[in-house]
Amino acid sequence: MKHFVIEVPLRWGDMDAMSHLNNVMYFRLLEEARIQWFAHFGFPTLPLGEHRSLRTRGAIS
Repeated sequence: MKHFVIEVPLRWGDMDAMSHLNNVMYFRLLEEARIQWFAHFGFPTLPLGEHRSLRTRGAIS
């Protein structure tokens, strides 16, 4: 079995007051690893025609 390893730097805001990793961050780290894994094998990580820029579909109120 082959291993896939990535390093994702943690930010100060990812931790709570006791310097423990916030529970939500585990899912975000797994999501980041999954996207990097797909990219490593050449699979698209965005739907066709999509861009990494933010878009709005109307007025923000």
